[in-house]
Amino acid sequence: MRGKQSTKEWLEDVVPTLTDLEILGFNVYEVLPRATGSSVAPDKSLYIVDVPDSERAPHQSKRDLKYYIRLSGKSRPAAHRIIEDIRNRARHSKPEVYDLQIASATPGSRNQALQGLVSEFQLNINLRFGVRNSSRVRAANACLQLSATVPLSTSMGTDEYFLRPGTPGTVLLELRNPLYPGMGVILGCVISVWAKVQILTDGESSLTFAGISPDDVLLSIDIFADSAQAQKQEFKLSNVDPQQYIRQAAKKEVDYIRSVARRIGSPRSHTGWS
Repeated sequence: MRGKQSTKEWLEDVVPTLTDLEILGFNVYEVLPRATGSSVAPDKSLYIVDVPDSERAPHQSKRDLKYYIRLSGKSRPAAHRIIEDIRNRARHSKPEVYDLQIASATPGSRNQALQGLVSEFQLNINLRFGVRNSSRVRAANACLQLSATVPLSTSMGTDEYFLRPGTPGTVLLELRNPLYPGMGVILGCVISVWAKVQILTDGESSLTFAGISPDDVLLSIDIFADSAQAQKQEFKLSNVDPQQYIRQAAKKEVDYIRSVARRIGSPRSHTGWS
């Protein structure tokens, strides 16, 4: 007891006065000694002050006007760089992409009439993924820029995002609504890439995007949220296509080449796709 106040009440009153800005959301727990076999003396109590992560950090000590961090179990004055890092974390949201997968892929328009056993066409890839705000700060405005090893395009907006003009070969999506702390949304986006399927002389066939194998295509998503520094996430295209929808789309284009080749009597119309 401290006068008419219990120690617990006194701690609850004094903790907010120790720092600027004051600490909010903390709890004080009193641990009383057990009747027998207790490590706490019969006339003593143990008090635990539980301080959560703070959105108002950093907190300056009113005693000596310093900022402290815990290092090796001790409180030590924090360097300026650490203070700036804490301040930026507290002020900025952190949207991130999760569960990115290809939901479907279909051949689209062709660049020109079929030339022999080669088809150049637009492959439409339906991406499905979530965007989640993993911070405690609301993201009032967020944009996602999709780019890849090869040029991308799209022409379809949704109820969840606007299409915005961006760098040529990239896709820029602006979310229509804020992302509150811990909140996530599921997005679908159809991106298009120019592809080439060619039936080879050995009976096999190849699929490339701008001369690059699909296995070597890297998809990048840059996330911009308010004034926070952009966050980049990268995905290998083959790793987000567990159902092999791209392979299935290429096979459809091979079937198209076969059908045309049969009509004109090509001797290699029986070939398949590998």
